Amino acid sequence: MPKDLPTAAQAWEDITFFSIDTNLIQAAGYNFTQGALHQLPNQLPESIGLQLPEIVVSEIVKHRMESVHKAHKLLQGAADELHRLTTIDVSEVRDSVEKLNTIEAASQQFTQQIHDYATQCRGAVLPTAGVDAVASLFADYFAQRPPFGLSEKKKSEFPDAMCLWQLDQYANDNDTIGIIASDDKGWKQYAAESDTLYCAGSIDELATLFAATNEHAESIKMKIAAAVKDAGSPLGTALADALNQHIADAQWDAWDVHTGSAYRVEPEVYDANVVEYSIDGDISVWSAKGAPTTWIVELTVRVKANVDLSVEFFAWDSIDKEELSLGAEEFATEEEVDVEVFLTCSDVHLETEPSDWDTDIEIAKGSYSLEGFEVELDYGPPDYE
Repeated sequence: MPKDLPTAAQAWEDITFFSIDTNLIQAAGYNFTQGALHQLPNQLPESIGLQLPEIVVSEIVKHRMESVHKAHKLLQGAADELHRLTTIDVSEVRDSVEKLNTIEAASQQFTQQIHDYATQCRGAVLPTAGVDAVASLFADYFAQRPPFGLSEKKKSEFPDAMCLWQLDQYANDNDTIGIIASDDKGWKQYAAESDTLYCAGSIDELATLFAATNEHAESIKMKIAAAVKDAGSPLGTALADALNQHIADAQWDAWDVHTGSAYRVEPEVYDANVVEYSIDGDISVWSAKGAPTTWIVELTVRVKANVDLSVEFFAWDSIDKEELSLGAEEFATEEEVDVEVFLTCSDVHLETEPSDWDTDIEIAKGSYSLEGFEVELDYGPPDYE
């Protein structure tokens, strides 16, 4: 198999399945109802389905359960601490926590979400049970063939090796070709030596392979590009409103904010708004299957946001061995982020304008990190009295 990605013609004619590595699903926030993962089954041909190794499912559930276990432990700990401080009987709280059965319920919910997503993508989860890959995997392991490398942590690469072996086997058993989406070096190296697998470096790169490129699609693309770049158009106004809402609702990590004049600081973002934005790169369009007047549009928007945060300063009392709050200050900073926007345009006709189309704008919930900067507490004017 060539190391490069297939041409558009090869992708449409040869590929019948795709798969996604855990890292890209994690990067998409495990969000199967918004954004890139949600739009993927609409962007790919109906002849291509998702084949997801069960190991990927297990890895996703394991990652998501880490936060659940942490929250469950905090909930139990809070009840115990309340009893310790007050001697109040908290047995009802403990019993209620146990009755929730949150650990098992969350695990089942996360697992079902992935199976439902595979079905939505016209595919299925490839079970590990009954798979005989031991001899092949160990041969690759000792020969240091991809995805095994020279790292001393080759044991951690066994899950990847099992996933790739399964996908290769699926392609061979069905006399077909697949494409895997991963930014993992081992997966890319494996695909480069495989006769049945291509590798795309991202979900977006995978979807772009199947973007419409004919004359009709180009005309649609030009109309949409002009409309979203015109802030005064109905579509441009709707986009601006959606971006403002997205930035305001996003999660902002401000933990790189630091100080040189206090023991530590605790920053908290309380507001964010759009200063300006621009459409970055090309716009891609896909014709919705079975609906010739419905189009899926993807664009990347570079947003400059103003972020307001409150920073509480703390000192360390070495005598009482505890922290003391020195007060809080408010600060503002600007941050640039890339926002992935999807439009679903219905009732699209070349003789009409985008303002006449029925357009839905979808932006997945965002999570961004502020670039670190130094803050200082304003102690006010010195008191010389």
